[in-house]
Amino acid sequence: MTSIPSLRRLLLIGTLPLLSACGEEASRSFSTHNEEELVRLMSTLRPGDSLRYRQVGVLIPPAGEGVHVEAVLADGSTVELQVKTAGDGRVALVRHPEPVKALESTGPTALSACTEGDYTLLGWQWTQDYHWYFNADTTPGELTIAEAEQAIREATGNITNGRNDCGLTDAINASHQYEGRTNTSANLSATGGCTARDGKNVTGFGDLPSGALAVTCTWSDSSGRAVESDARINKVEHTWTTSAESASCSNRFGLEAVMTHERGHTFGLGHVAAGSPLTMRPGIAPCDGSAATLGLGDVRGLRQRY
Repeated sequence: MTSIPSLRRLLLIGTLPLLSACGEEASRSFSTHNEEELVRLMSTLRPGDSLRYRQVGVLIPPAGEGVHVEAVLADGSTVELQVKTAGDGRVALVRHPEPVKALESTGPTALSACTEGDYTLLGWQWTQDYHWYFNADTTPGELTIAEAEQAIREATGNITNGRNDCGLTDAINASHQYEGRTNTSANLSATGGCTARDGKNVTGFGDLPSGALAVTCTWSDSSGRAVESDARINKVEHTWTTSAESASCSNRFGLEAVMTHERGHTFGLGHVAAGSPLTMRPGIAPCDGSAATLGLGDVRGLRQRY
């Protein structure tokens, strides 16, 4: 096998092709923290391989599909990775931005959010209702199942209904349908990796890489049609509240605010500039529920996409 000197710093597990019992090459795992090495690695990947970049990862999808993963971190930064597999099996890197650190501020205000019009679009949209389930058994002890369920439902509706304090009407042609509770797990690993999709959109709590608040994985086909989106919320490292704006809140993260941001990714919104007051800003601080309410740019992006 041809050596890959430029990738010697990568942790490559199974770089030599292995034959399975059926005569097919076994899947391999790759990990890197270096952006340049990540780009070089694309030519060696094939469907079924596992790729990890910083706090996130993906299972390379089959031909004709793409997958995007995003982790919002408690320190105000974020990291994401998006790859797609062409019809001939070649793997391409779509998005690989370095982690974005949010600027310190005195906190977003309704007025500034209503005058900030920037938005970023990712490469997919839902052409039908987003039908999703909640893995209720994963709910952390500081919340009741009903509280967590309601907060996530409201977060999803904040996106599809364009909830805002700017007087903007709902002109977003996106919708969701909550299908109830499930025992099925979201297709994410404790290391922040997107595993193989199963056709069922699931949100739940669980373990994630250190510092991650939540991770969302969204899969799409070659036409840009979203086909699945799962989310996991970190209950091992962080505590959660459904009353982020309460005076009694202390060092807890607002579930509705964080999940509104995550659902923005599900519906095709990318991150805006660090320090922005919009929902799709990189960082969400403890006891800050403002991201649950969209700003001008968030609404503009959703209207553009839907």
